[in-house]
Amino acid sequence: MKNIIAIALLGVLCGCGTPDMSDPLPHSIHVEGAVARPGEYVLPQDARLTYGIAAAGGYTDRVSEICIIRDGKVMFRIDGKTFRLARPHQDPILKNGDTIQVAR
Repeated sequence: MKNIIAIALLGVLCGCGTPDMSDPLPHSIHVEGAVARPGEYVLPQDARLTYGIAAAGGYTDRVSEICIIRDGKVMFRIDGKTFRLARPHQDPILKNGDTIQVAR
């Protein structure tokens, strides 16, 4: 993300043009627990919980609970069975810096 901002700023400073701020900057999120590839991922700004889990290769086994941690607090919690049947209001949009915890 720092690279995106630096490139946009460099373009303005050298007179090469104004960055298009209508394109939202991506979010960096962390996925941990029972997923195929735990780690940090850069996702589109409007990415939802399901997208974050898919980016990490999906969950590996039966999942008991999925949480989104934001600023050190659990901001969303859903049990694994409900998540598999989730409706849009049960699939929140992720924010920059979120951590997805997938528990067995």
